[in-house]
Amino acid sequence: MKKLTLLSLGILCITNCTDLPVFDQQQIRNQISLEETQSILYTLASDDMKGRDSNSGGYFKAADFVTNYFKEHGVEPFYPAYRDSLTTEGILSYNIVGRLGPYDPNQKTVLIGAHLDHIGIQKSEGDSIFNGANDNAAGSTAVMQITRFLPNTTGNKMLSSHFLQTKKKD
Repeated sequence: MKKLTLLSLGILCITNCTDLPVFDQQQIRNQISLEETQSILYTLASDDMKGRDSNSGGYFKAADFVTNYFKEHGVEPFYPAYRDSLTTEGILSYNIVGRLGPYDPNQKTVLIGAHLDHIGIQKSEGDSIFNGANDNAAGSTAVMQITRFLPNTTGNKMLSSHFLQTKKKD
């Protein structure tokens, strides 16, 4: 019985996996260039962003950069504005929340997210700005690029791209 159950699950998985869409890799490369990806990543991880921390003001600069990118590429605000306000450590901050397509609560929604903030400026010998290319400028860059690619592949599905500003100082 156990072998029959495993075999059935395997056949079900194989059957369902065959319906997955196949993307034309050249089409993706034509839409998302290495140069643009590097430009976004280097901007988010630059010293100008002051480590993307709310206390240094860098998070707000990074959030403005993301908001402008969203506007430029047709990503609409999910709420009346892109900002979803919150308070962390006594500082008024916000998440950036955008959407692709009209919102329909009866339709499936895909939520794609990354945290945009990092630890900012810390006392340290040498460079005191913690740029956070891996944590998480790379993830934020990926979400930004995905929001640009998806409208050309998904039809009228509602898709939300959501940047979460979280405090991860440990």
